[in-house]
Amino acid sequence: MEGIFDAILNKEKASLVSDNQYQKVEEARTVYHSGNSLSTSWEDLEKQLNAKYGF
Repeated sequence: MEGIFDAILNKEKASLVSDNQYQKVEEARTVYHSGNSLSTSWEDLEKQLNAKYGF
């Protein structure tokens, strides 16, 4: 219960991330999840680097 009251009593701090930045991230996330993204997963990138440089 104490945690709930603390959450209610604490004032919400202003975000360091602007609404515009949130919107850009949401747009990029939507494209990524649609499968139309040109991005590469970390796992695939690691495989590519290992194949190219032999790490």
